[in-house]
Amino acid sequence: MTSVLSNLDVVGMRFRQEMDTLVGWMSSMSLPSALKDRVHLLFIYIYRKQYGMLEKDIFADLPPLLAQDLANVRLGLISKIPFFSPSLRNELFLHRVAAALICRVHTPGSYILFHMERQRELVIILDGRADIVLRESPDAIGTLNQGDYMGDYQLLFGTINQVGLRSPDFTEVLVLTYEKFKNVFDNRDSAEYGIETGGLDFRSSTDEGVLKTIENSSKNMKKLAASVNTMANKQQSNKFKEMMSKTTVVDKRRFRVFPDSKLHVYWDIFCIFSIMYYSIVCPIRLASAYRSSTVRSYFHYGFLLDYILDIMHLADIFLRMNVYSFVSYESGKHEIIHDSSQIRNHYFSSKQIKVDILTSIPYDVLSLWIGYPIFFRAVKMIRIMQLPRVVSLLRNHLETCMNILMSEAYLSSSIMFLLTILVIVWSSSGWNAIREEEKTYQSVYWAFTTLTTVGYGDLTPENLNQTVYALLVGTAGVTFCAGIIANVTSFFHNAEVSEDSIEHKHNCVKWFMEQHNIPLEHIGRVEQYFGYLITEKESYNEDFLLNEAIPDHIKNSILIHMNQSMVTNCELFADCDHGFLRSIILSMECLIVGPQYMVIKEKCPVEGMYLVKKGVVNLFVVNDDGSLKSVKTIEANESFAERSLLENWKQSPFVAKSMSDCVLWFLSKIQFCRLLRDNPQARDIIFNSSTPIASGRRSSIRADNLMRDVEKIQRRKNIYVHPDSHFVKAWFGLVLLVLFYNLTVIPFRIAFMENHNISAKWIGLDYFGDFTLIMDTFLRARLLAFYDDGHIVTNQDRIWENYKSSGWMKLHLLSFLPFEISTMLVSTLCPYWKLQVWSLFRLNKLFRVLEIRYFFNLVETSLGQAGVKVPKNQLKVGKLMMLILLSAHIVGCIFFGLANYNQHKNVGINDRQTNWANDEGLLLSQPRCSGVPVEMNTIMEQYIASLYWSMATLTTVGYGDVSVNLDSLPEVAFATCILVIGTSIYTYVIALLEEIVSELDVTSSLHKQKMSDLVNYFQMHGIPDEIKGKIIAYYENLWRTQRGVKGEKLFQYMPRHLRVDVKYEMTFALIKDTFFFKECNSDFLYSIADSLILEVYLPGEILFVTGERCNLLYYLYTGDVNLLTPKGVKFKTMTRCTIAESSFFCRTPHPCTAQAANNCEIFQLHEVDFWSNIRDKGLCDGFITYLETHIASLQKSRNSIVKMVENFSSSKMNKMLVIERTTNIPCGVILPDSKTRQSWDIVALFVALAYAFNIPWQISFAQGSVGLDWIILDGILDLFFILDVYARCRHFAIVKDGFLITSRAEFQELYFARSFVPDLISIMPVSVLGWICGVDARTYAFMRLVQFSRIRSIGAYLANLVETIHARTKITISTGYLRIFQIFLLVLIFCHWFACIFHLIGDEESSAGNGWLLADSLLEESINARYLRALYWAFYTATTVGFGSVPVVTIGERIFAMFVMLVGAVICDAGITAVLTSLISRLDVQAGTNSRRICCSKQFMLSYSVPNELQNRILQFYEYADTELSNIDDASILSDLSTSLKSSILANFCFRPLRDCHAFHTFSDGGIRTIVNSMQPYLAVPGEYISQISKVCRAIYVLQRGRLVYTNERGFKGNLPSGAVIGHVVTKAEVETVGYPNKTCSLEFTSISGLRIKTGNPFIIAKHGGCAYCTNVKRTSDWCERVMMSLPDGSDEISITVKIWQKNSAHVTVGIARVSLTDDMAGKMHQFELKDDQGKTAGFVKARITISPLSEEEIAGRLHKLSVFADSYCHLYRLDIYDLHAIKEYFAPQNSSVESISRILRDDSSDKNYCSSLQTSKKMSESNICLANDDVDEEIGLKNTLEGNVGKKNYLLTGKKLSGQRKKTASVSPIGRPTNLTRRKRNARFLEPYTIEEPCHSEDQEVRTSQPSSTEHDW
Repeated sequence: MTSVLSNLDVVGMRFRQEMDTLVGWMSSMSLPSALKDRVHLLFIYIYRKQYGMLEKDIFADLPPLLAQDLANVRLGLISKIPFFSPSLRNELFLHRVAAALICRVHTPGSYILFHMERQRELVIILDGRADIVLRESPDAIGTLNQGDYMGDYQLLFGTINQVGLRSPDFTEVLVLTYEKFKNVFDNRDSAEYGIETGGLDFRSSTDEGVLKTIENSSKNMKKLAASVNTMANKQQSNKFKEMMSKTTVVDKRRFRVFPDSKLHVYWDIFCIFSIMYYSIVCPIRLASAYRSSTVRSYFHYGFLLDYILDIMHLADIFLRMNVYSFVSYESGKHEIIHDSSQIRNHYFSSKQIKVDILTSIPYDVLSLWIGYPIFFRAVKMIRIMQLPRVVSLLRNHLETCMNILMSEAYLSSSIMFLLTILVIVWSSSGWNAIREEEKTYQSVYWAFTTLTTVGYGDLTPENLNQTVYALLVGTAGVTFCAGIIANVTSFFHNAEVSEDSIEHKHNCVKWFMEQHNIPLEHIGRVEQYFGYLITEKESYNEDFLLNEAIPDHIKNSILIHMNQSMVTNCELFADCDHGFLRSIILSMECLIVGPQYMVIKEKCPVEGMYLVKKGVVNLFVVNDDGSLKSVKTIEANESFAERSLLENWKQSPFVAKSMSDCVLWFLSKIQFCRLLRDNPQARDIIFNSSTPIASGRRSSIRADNLMRDVEKIQRRKNIYVHPDSHFVKAWFGLVLLVLFYNLTVIPFRIAFMENHNISAKWIGLDYFGDFTLIMDTFLRARLLAFYDDGHIVTNQDRIWENYKSSGWMKLHLLSFLPFEISTMLVSTLCPYWKLQVWSLFRLNKLFRVLEIRYFFNLVETSLGQAGVKVPKNQLKVGKLMMLILLSAHIVGCIFFGLANYNQHKNVGINDRQTNWANDEGLLLSQPRCSGVPVEMNTIMEQYIASLYWSMATLTTVGYGDVSVNLDSLPEVAFATCILVIGTSIYTYVIALLEEIVSELDVTSSLHKQKMSDLVNYFQMHGIPDEIKGKIIAYYENLWRTQRGVKGEKLFQYMPRHLRVDVKYEMTFALIKDTFFFKECNSDFLYSIADSLILEVYLPGEILFVTGERCNLLYYLYTGDVNLLTPKGVKFKTMTRCTIAESSFFCRTPHPCTAQAANNCEIFQLHEVDFWSNIRDKGLCDGFITYLETHIASLQKSRNSIVKMVENFSSSKMNKMLVIERTTNIPCGVILPDSKTRQSWDIVALFVALAYAFNIPWQISFAQGSVGLDWIILDGILDLFFILDVYARCRHFAIVKDGFLITSRAEFQELYFARSFVPDLISIMPVSVLGWICGVDARTYAFMRLVQFSRIRSIGAYLANLVETIHARTKITISTGYLRIFQIFLLVLIFCHWFACIFHLIGDEESSAGNGWLLADSLLEESINARYLRALYWAFYTATTVGFGSVPVVTIGERIFAMFVMLVGAVICDAGITAVLTSLISRLDVQAGTNSRRICCSKQFMLSYSVPNELQNRILQFYEYADTELSNIDDASILSDLSTSLKSSILANFCFRPLRDCHAFHTFSDGGIRTIVNSMQPYLAVPGEYISQISKVCRAIYVLQRGRLVYTNERGFKGNLPSGAVIGHVVTKAEVETVGYPNKTCSLEFTSISGLRIKTGNPFIIAKHGGCAYCTNVKRTSDWCERVMMSLPDGSDEISITVKIWQKNSAHVTVGIARVSLTDDMAGKMHQFELKDDQGKTAGFVKARITISPLSEEEIAGRLHKLSVFADSYCHLYRLDIYDLHAIKEYFAPQNSSVESISRILRDDSSDKNYCSSLQTSKKMSESNICLANDDVDEEIGLKNTLEGNVGKKNYLLTGKKLSGQRKKTASVSPIGRPTNLTRRKRNARFLEPYTIEEPCHSEDQEVRTSQPSSTEHDW
């Protein structure tokens, strides 16, 4: 039902789930309400425009062409901007810019651009409008409308924003950020743009687009300046007023109700009341009239209220037609509509008008003539159809008018509650109508018991009509309850299993570290991190939510809010502008560390500053003896290591250690230098910050820091309790115990402790609890410190204020009132005696029970921090059971209290003693208030009976053996309420269990889903069996070692600092001895470790081959690697070492081949990451120098390998080294995948199941002595497991960590360490000894519980069975179906155990003359009959059916029955429901995802007017992806494979075609493999041109599958076969090799005959040289089809290949015919013989060949001889032409190692070099380095003198007119070398009363710089 409801409204359901997650996360982050409202409004708007999905998510999977076409829709907006004018720019550049645009939606009042800040963003108004504003004035000075733009000048020149932009309403903008703009020019084909960028410095550019941008910006600034002056003089024109108006002027003579009027709320409430009134009253009247037989003439005074409501209904129609204004969002503009005609049209177009008209017609008039007025009034019930809409309107109006938010969960709950009331009323009315003698409340009670499926059976049908009606109501009840459960489940559970799950990440990382023996120190840190995410972050995936779930500008706003206080409190940034601070905040990285983590280590470089968001960090200095001395404590909103950004800290002057769980934000030095390079003003401010003159803001910050230090001193004097102390954790546990005591004891004493006095024991316990709660209140109100924005607050006044604002104070005061003192005056209130009255007056103590959940979560968190890890799912189940038990306890106490009160009240009146307890004989007929205290045995009997009823009711079992007295209205009413509560609890249990099941083993589910996708991928692409086997083995090994997650992805599950620590720990021994690395500091080694990628290689996989490009450095962590010659001769084995070191650093091809000898784990360093680290650390020159010095050692190592390859390549050596590679398996060892072993495990499964069923049965039903048949059967079973232990010790090989262990000593040792001891215990013959000693049968059975322990292995045996089924039948059993079978088997076993225990209890009770066996008359029945009866009881109890036909009599039986109810309700009934729901949801989740994507894309394209043709193409692609591709992405599949396996798949499709291609004939096989490994999958859509005649082609392609159609020079069309290579490079090489074609050859095929393969559809491939063409697939052997080929001069042979087409596998080759072209065969029909691979005749092909020459015009000027386009969806492999050029350059023979590396590192404009230049350009006096603030300089310091002075640049733009005179000045560039830049001389001209600086151009621009002194340096 959940799946059905979800897919009925998959768009709304998914959106609601995502919003609930987002809202929950924002609440946990304590974001301000304004920001949360902004996010909420944004997504509501996005839902209206595109159903809530972000654009990047909707079109994330589009093929490149469709994505570009969709982006090109916006080209019209770009073309209006001068710089991007189509007359100036080529198509390629504009397309790249269009694809780089980001769509943003800004909510009302949000800023798009900030005045006087440097954002460097181009903004284009896509929809809506934007106000132009200034920081000094809130009023707008202008407006940008749709299509207008701003920021083009700032984008090009990097200046500050002269004005700001604010969104007055919802505004959609297209944004081109500087990063995206830079990426467009960083493209390798940017030279084709034809734009002179000068490194994106356009100041000296003479580009026409730049000049026009400057001119246009200057005009705009003048206009805006004039607007400012005009507004200042209050001379705005009418046009300006109209432009700035936000709402339409309303005629005051007309009355209108605005959309934000509170009248809407009250009117909606009235409408809901009206609908509910009609829906309730009408069926009640019908039932009353039917019972009184007055249907025809029934009249009631309530009709008067009906008529009043009818009038109000007409008034509602009038108001909606004429008075209610509404909000319109047309064109993205928020506009309130007041016009009467528009209001009327809006109402007439709504869906409610039909219902309004139908229900407003006065049908009652007809009853004056024909009667039956109640039937005509029943028409009003049609308005029930409007109930969901009206409730939704109320929710919207509450939010709009009163700012009261109602979530989707509350909305659905409200609708379900109202509908539940109606269903109950309708059902009870119908039942009451046909039950003449039944009271109304009894009918309501029956309706509740039936609809909730409890079914006590105390009210049952008595005739056919009642039976039919009961069936209908029961059916409706089941469906209705399922719908409620489904809706509630959807609130708690998101069915989609994702790799973003915190539990999944935690499981994978934990498993990996345990398998690799990572030190406990690192494991503890990782555990602390994930524990923090689960407890503090409430398992929200913050990274995913920030980066994927919300737009980037909202993400920036959230990050700014989170970190603004930290950055603004940092003195280093005190005088920086807001724009730079915003850049700083968005550039930081979050680090979460646990206690005692070394943030900065001793003698290690520091590469950035740290800011503390939460927690405490201590700074230490290292004494001479190595001890640490604390010098400073850094708390929340403080920072440390700031100076490391400005200076080169090769060794940290201090050590930083976290003292608690800390949230730190890290700003790296590299990122900081990038920001300074783009913000020269901020650079000057920061480097001048050490001057004596401090700004006001800096002084303020210093004052704040001083106050913070004073606060720290005062804190030491304050008396407070730290919230993280052990005392607080223990205290919370004590308070929780007291709350549980009050909750259980007080109701129990009131209900059951009749005639008991108050004892000192009770008073002591009660007042101990009161004292504890009073002290808890004092602690929380005065002493318990708390965190405020990560900063600990210890001030008692603030603690008190925080306590008062928490909302608990009133509750605590109410619970403190000592009402029990009143017992001194009123000691008894009959029928309640002293202890009961004492407890009654203590009921106010239960107010604090509301805090149980709060304290429980605190205790759970405390236990987790203390290292006590309670499994999450088990804890949830425990909470559910506790909830049911506590609810049953409270309900049972109240239920008995009602009965006891009735018994006392009606003493002596037996007819009025109508209560259930009296019916059960639990109460005296003449009770006395001052009588003898009730004995504890009687109390327990009463309590068990009450608890038994409440448990049966809450779990919906409903036996009916204990039920309410139907003549007691209070009991019936109470039972009815409990039915509702029980159903709600049951629904909640199912919802949470489904969530548990969905998260249970999510890692396994993801792995199996991945395997299922692989199978589909194999079928779609026809992967060979050999590669299939390798991939499956790879994933099986990956599952054993890394839980199915690839190495690098698994490391990404950890934060960067922990990830680097683990990698460094694993690889340090290898890295430290690597060439050049061994001379570097630890900081560089850490960076290298972070860049390493872990790969897993299986035995026989190739790492690289001879002649392949060496772009990876291999660190062999585990396993062995063999080095081979090109002919496959092994000459060396490598173990735990570095591989390919010389080739990597010298940039030379591999001299040999490397192959994994066994399972290997290898860390790989890519050369791109290596060069990046070299640049970032400023080691370019150092590495080149080191390489020049030590290259001889590398060459020597390489030459030794080359020499060994040459020696081992001789034929004689090859023969000597031929080794037969076989694995010797010891005799008698049985492999895990053998049939013997698999059969043995299956038998073991059934024997273990026999134990599970047989032993409990023996215990329960054993009688007399032990029979011989028992001994024989048990002996056979025991003997099997004795042999099993022996076999596992001596014969059963095992697989450990992916390695097959066949050595007896090894697998025996592992077995002894794992399972030997419990297995040995399970085979101990204790029962045999008992039989020998002559014990009875039951004692013998109890002694066999030793063997019963074997059932622990059932799970493992079942898993082996699943693997056996998969291995033998290739049938994959999904996780869902396996879970169903497991839960079914679990229920079966549990019910068997319950039946046996129930019979055992009954058997023992029957000996005392009581029990269910005696009551059910089964003592004389056979054992089988008793077992079936007990099993029958167990099944209907555990499944909560609750027939009640088996009596439960004694206390022991009832206690056990309650236990079975609890376990059955949670595990069996709700568990089965949850498992099935989760399974069905998972099956349908992909269908729902596809449906949502299509719906959202349709709505998006409709909203943004995407052309219909493009819409159809996009929707066709989605259909293809859903049906044909099964939503499998080739790139994702390949990225999850190892490098070797990915290479194998690519080589399978691309190696041979590329090897045969003329373009690569000079490449070795290693070079071809390099090209193959560089190719990427590419999907071409129908109609897409892969290449075109006379047009440039930027890539080469290899066709894998699909229909590619070519068109030759004469316009002839044909098909290209799979494996065809397409591209300009291929054509050019073909021409250069064989010459340009000068003739064509036409082959007209007519038939194929004599084929050996009789099934399948043939097609023909005609091939010449490297070109091949194919025919269509034919279903018959006769056809006429022509293939046209272009041939060069001298071509005299072609080949004809016939293949049989197969859909999802490689096509079968039938035969090949070689055809020699001669002049005499032209134009004639010929028959060609096909030969198979053995040279035998395979068939015949008939064809007519025609050869004709090409004309001179056709020969000349062809870049491509073919145009190729996709006629269907085509799967290709693509290699960019620039990657191909790079590969060719790598293999160039004249390429020198040092020269090539110098060329790579030639760009010295890296951020690190820039930062280094900054460090040497600032002259500073000798001073101490401040740890956090200047006031602690004396504590620790590092003297460092940096000389130089920063040259000042000021690029402020003025309003001076361009002079046209160009002046060249020599200046210095910010990258460390002189350059000639042109600058315009500044001449400021101020505009009154406000000045906006005009843009300028470089023609006469001049920079004023200070003349460098003799000590200054260029920077």
